Amino acid sequence: MKKARLYATAVDAEVGEVVSISETGANLPTPVFRRAEMAQAKMMDAGSVPVMKGEQELSATVTVVYELEN
Repeated sequence: MKKARLYATAVDAEVGEVVSISETGANLPTPVFRRAEMAQAKMMDAGSVPVMKGEQELSATVTVVYELEN
């Protein structure tokens, strides 16, 4: 929104309503299942699912198009 206001000011206009919002690059990680962990989970409570330790980085690009008003 900050950049939209900057560009609008440059052309002597104001930021109006949102015209569209789109998202790209939001790839979710694929779960990794191991046979031993899955077998153990079946023996345990059905609501219990093994989760591997670690970190994953996710990124996405969101584009918002605004209307310009005079």
